[in-house]
Amino acid sequence: MVPEYCIAVAPNGKVILGFNEWSDLWPRRHRTVPVKALYASSAHFNDTSRVKIIEGRRLFEVKTRLKDSTLEARTEFDIFHALGLQLDSVSVVEGQTGLLAIPYSRIYRKWQALAWPAGLSRLAAEDIARLMQDLVGWISPARDLYTIGSRVYAWNEQEQMDIDVALLCSPSESLDFRSKLALLRSRDPRFRPSSPYFSFPMKVCVGRQEVDFFPCLPADEAHPLKDVMEWELLGSGDRRFFRICDASLGQYAWPAYRVDTWPFYVVLMSNGFRGALAPFDEISAIVDRIRLEYRDKSSLVVDMVTNPWLNLSANRELFDYNPAGL
Repeated sequence: MVPEYCIAVAPNGKVILGFNEWSDLWPRRHRTVPVKALYASSAHFNDTSRVKIIEGRRLFEVKTRLKDSTLEARTEFDIFHALGLQLDSVSVVEGQTGLLAIPYSRIYRKWQALAWPAGLSRLAAEDIARLMQDLVGWISPARDLYTIGSRVYAWNEQEQMDIDVALLCSPSESLDFRSKLALLRSRDPRFRPSSPYFSFPMKVCVGRQEVDFFPCLPADEAHPLKDVMEWELLGSGDRRFFRICDASLGQYAWPAYRVDTWPFYVVLMSNGFRGALAPFDEISAIVDRIRLEYRDKSSLVVDMVTNPWLNLSANRELFDYNPAGL
């Protein structure tokens, strides 16, 4: 799905602004919205002095933190534990994803992604569209691209140093796009982002701005987590080794990979790992084994790497810039 943004009011009165790009992969029986928080109405998060007034509410940024005088990104699991909110949800699902499961009744306001090129300057939109059309001939900006990020809910041009773009594309198109981005960065240092951290394979510099692409799976494309009613935890904390056989679903939120041994699907539960693995990669990870119960009463067992920032082997190397390794 194309990411959307919302404000929710928790039972304890805290206000959260966050985004959701997982509803089509979320267990349907729970009747909740999976949200990664970006801002919260708690002075506890005033360490970065980043405050926004949104919908008349004073909200503190939670997606970054100061560590040793350096601003660094929080993962969804860091945010989940930092907020410490107890919402009506099933602990197995929250625990696997690090997302807040927010009841529909708690959603106060929603924003949809902006149709291209809304929210961008004319020059930035033209530069990105030209880059995309030079890289991949199948792209149609008006049909396939959406502006996302803070431009959707709190536009302030002076604060925007990077651009978030949702790209609606098939699995084969997403693989093609990933490989061409990698080739572009390896050939020309002008296109390399200043920092490799967080979903580096889907980033590129355009002019003086970093652009972070969020590939989105079309509604008619298959995915092992789609149309699932319930997740059943079968086992937790085991280490397994596997080789990537198919990475065609690896560019989307919760990258999913077909691997060489049973269970034949491994899912990384963080959108920060979009595009991080490729066929023939050999990986060691601590996994949770989950049975997926589908609407038609069938089932599938998969392994989920809960918090891959901690539980995926050599995850730091995945984000180190290495032209030969792209």
